[in-house]
Amino acid sequence: MFNNLSLRQKIIGAIIAIGLILIAIFQNGLYHIPQNSTAASSNLVQKTPDNSHPQLLSTKPEDGAIIKPDQIIELAFDQPIENKGEVKHTLTPKIDYNLDLTSDRKTIKLAPVKTFELGQSYTLTIKQDTKFDNGKRLDHDIIYHFNTIAYSGV
Repeated sequence: MFNNLSLRQKIIGAIIAIGLILIAIFQNGLYHIPQNSTAASSNLVQKTPDNSHPQLLSTKPEDGAIIKPDQIIELAFDQPIENKGEVKHTLTPKIDYNLDLTSDRKTIKLAPVKTFELGQSYTLTIKQDTKFDNGKRLDHDIIYHFNTIAYSGV
């Protein structure tokens, strides 16, 4: 069957196969990360069984990501935050931004008022004294890093 295919058809088939392999690699990564591994680089902490301290469940985008200058940052916790005013935080370098909570009060959303500066590194710190329901607090500061895309010119 393959003897009857032209060289052009074989090349197109090979390109499609390589494309599918690359898509699978980009979606799943080159290696498997075990579920019980620590995520120290992203400051994610596994949920403790007794819920004695609120835990960061996820960040969107992931810690260290390169983002668009108008992208919204989200940090999701396993417990509700008392209210927006109880989120103790800093963002460096300083810019004007809005900080809101989702309706379930478990996710912090940070959005720049204008845009983040191009090619800039930022550090968001959610401080240990942030108050959650039932008087709970974080057991450590949550530090989240992100960078904006750089302007490469034309």
